[in-house]
Amino acid sequence: MKRAFNLLLLSCRWVLVILLAWQLSVLVWKLVYPHQTANYSVSDMDRWIVMAGKPLSADQRWTEARLFASVPVRKPEPKPVNVPKTLINMVLKAVFVDSSAEKSGAIIATLQGKAAYYRIGDDIQPGITLVDVQPDHVVIQRNGKKEFLPFKEIAKNNNGLLQDRSTPEPIDSFRNAIHKAPGLRSGQAQNAVKQLPAGSLSRDIQHLTPKAFMKKYQKKLEDNADQVLGEAGIMPSPAGGYVIGQSPYTPLLTSAGLKVGDVIMSVNGQTLGNPSQDARLVGSLANQREVEVEVRRGSRQFVVSLPIGR
Repeated sequence: MKRAFNLLLLSCRWVLVILLAWQLSVLVWKLVYPHQTANYSVSDMDRWIVMAGKPLSADQRWTEARLFASVPVRKPEPKPVNVPKTLINMVLKAVFVDSSAEKSGAIIATLQGKAAYYRIGDDIQPGITLVDVQPDHVVIQRNGKKEFLPFKEIAKNNNGLLQDRSTPEPIDSFRNAIHKAPGLRSGQAQNAVKQLPAGSLSRDIQHLTPKAFMKKYQKKLEDNADQVLGEAGIMPSPAGGYVIGQSPYTPLLTSAGLKVGDVIMSVNGQTLGNPSQDARLVGSLANQREVEVEVRRGSRQFVVSLPIGR
């Protein structure tokens, strides 16, 4: 039990560092207090619930269907892909797929080791253009020919061609996600830790204590926020907050109840989205017993109050 407890703590602290306290608290709370649930802030939730017609009672307003139902999202039709893998030495860090193709983009690290965000149509390097973004790979155009760049773990067929891709998972209830059985969450976290890619971030997740991790990455965020965010598969949202993208670290997020496409809007009432300012928030979180996190999923926004000092 103690080893599993520590593993859960270590497994979730990578994501943007600022969200570390939130993710750890979810897993720890379910492990130590499996029969208790997180408390939702009534005062904050009332700001996000739009009610029509007659006034609703408190019980009616707190029904899961009202708080967590999402507008149905139409899945994009899978497009057949049959292009060779690129031989260019680049690493796909994260993808951000939007229903409008021109708004889609990806975080890609080049040979120089510098990760940056590119939209469709942007030149990654002279003569190399990003032309398509999918959940498990991107397509670039080089010398007039298309090539695909997958995440490292994506499997290819015998000809080295990418034939299939998964479609985005439908948005479901965040409440259901974070209240799954502790054993399942623990197993997911353990598998996610085992599959971490090689690198300094993975080593820090596995070996540093939460306090040491936050101290180290507060400094990293202040020095080079773009690089830290890019490696984690996270980018600032144009509307504020941070968007969770697809990356090799995504399984750690899903083990804590988050989903690709979720936007973290604020922590303890402080609006997120400015990396240099947000870095200063990291140190204060380690000394608090509870945080309030505002999440936007699809058309819904909600606030969750979670303990972190149990």
